[in-house]
Amino acid sequence: MTLTVTDLQEIKEVYGYTLVDLGALLGVSDAHINNILKGKRRFTERLINRLVTELDLTDSKLSRIKSIYHEFKR
Repeated sequence: MTLTVTDLQEIKEVYGYTLVDLGALLGVSDAHINNILKGKRRFTERLINRLVTELDLTDSKLSRIKSIYHEFKR
């Protein structure tokens, strides 16, 4: 599965994760997540695979997450 930084941000928002929560889930620091979201670090295949595994993400589930995000976006 291919995920973008935008997908990561939308997942973070829909799940209500803080940077600390997301970092703990992926086994990296909150600063590392922040740098990914700001474009200062790469969203690597290793982190993408870990996120897919931890959240049991499928294309269908990602589509629902994106739909929820855009429906309730402020």
